[in-house]
Amino acid sequence: MREFEYHSESPDNYLYDGACILINKFGIRDSDTLLDVERRFTAGRLIELSITPIRGLFDFAHLKKIHAYIFQDLFDWAGKPRQAGFLSKSKTVFRRGEYIDSQAMELFSKLKFEKFSRELDKTQFIERLSYFMGEVNASHPFREGNGRTSREFFRELSLNAGYDLDWGNADKGWLLAADIRAFRQHYAPLITILERTVQTGDKS
Repeated sequence: MREFEYHSESPDNYLYDGACILINKFGIRDSDTLLDVERRFTAGRLIELSITPIRGLFDFAHLKKIHAYIFQDLFDWAGKPRQAGFLSKSKTVFRRGEYIDSQAMELFSKLKFEKFSRELDKTQFIERLSYFMGEVNASHPFREGNGRTSREFFRELSLNAGYDLDWGNADKGWLLAADIRAFRQHYAPLITILERTVQTGDKS
C-alpha cells in the first residue's frame, strides 16, 4: 500500500472502479505491485534526466514536460495537470484542479520576473528556492508524482543558476517534514536541508 492515500471529489476518473488503484498502462490492480513497477520505471527515467535534463524555460510547460518524461511508461495522463476537484494528502489539502493553470501562470511569471538565475548568491538562491518549492507543492498539479517532478525541476533550475542540487544528500523523512512546513510558509527547515544539498557549481 502507498504510505499516503490521495482523495478527490467523486467521481475520481483516475482510479479503477471500486479500487484505490490508479489506472495504469499495465492494467495492474494491486497497489503493492504498481508501486514496485512505478518505482523501477521512474528511477530509470530520473537517471536518464540526470544525464540529459529536459530543456525548457523553467515555466509550467517545463514542469509538465518533466512529469511527462518521468511517468510516460505508466500513465496516459503523464504531463497533464489534474482535473477539477481537490486532493488531500494526510491532513494537507491542495489547490483545486480548476485553479491550477491560472495559479501556475502567476507563480511562474514571478519566477521569471525575479530572474531566478546566476544573479543570486547562494544564500539568496536557497531562500527563494525554498519559497518556490513550497508554492509548487501547494499546487500539487499532478494526480501522482509531484514530489519527484518538483525535485527534478528544481535540480535543473539549480544547474541553470550555477548550483548543484544533490537530493541524495537529503534525508527523505526530514525532506517530507520540511516540505509540509514550507507548504504552510514556514521555510526554515527546508532552508536548512537546502544548505546541505546545494553546492556552488559552474557559474562561468
